[in-house]
Amino acid sequence: MKKYVLVLLTAAVALLCGCTGYREIERGYLVTAIGFSVADSDFTITLEAISSSDATDKPSQAITLSGNGKSFDAAYSAIEKQLVKPLYFEQLGTVIIADTLNDTKIESVIDFCKKLPSTNYGIYFIKANNMETLFNTETASGVLGYDIIGIIKNFEKHNGVKISNQLYEISRSSIAKGVENMPTLNAFDGKLELGLANGGQYE
Repeated sequence: MKKYVLVLLTAAVALLCGCTGYREIERGYLVTAIGFSVADSDFTITLEAISSSDATDKPSQAITLSGNGKSFDAAYSAIEKQLVKPLYFEQLGTVIIADTLNDTKIESVIDFCKKLPSTNYGIYFIKANNMETLFNTETASGVLGYDIIGIIKNFEKHNGVKISNQLYEISRSSIAKGVENMPTLNAFDGKLELGLANGGQYE
């Protein structure tokens, strides 16, 4: 049953993000969320991906992968070295940035995301103060990247506002402006909570 739910969620996020590409889940890892953090000179990338099991009696599942290096490129390479199948980004819905990153490092995150194959410019950017806790939280659907999109869409619907934090919106503004409008999302007691930028004021 869970496998069918993941298939439906994959189709739904494709529509939400405006994604038209398609990959068979058996051929690789479908990345749904990716996180960036830096501690001293140690760069870390954490990502969530949906992977099908090689065993016929096990359903597809969301897995978390992490890599470290002296740059984001090196951290990404460390993740790729762990895998037996390629990473696909057509279903990437959420980019999570540690709230300790300065404007220069956030700009490098944005540049990195633009270089990812099949990057969708509708992906959402959010901040988080505890990346590890966020990625380890059991969410409603079991897929963090999709649940974050749902939280944002639900907030916009019920509050009549537009959260301007998608890649195409951040890219066309100054980095400082994009960071200023970026909401935060963290996990408390196993629940995801959206924190609004500028006290909840969005343009």
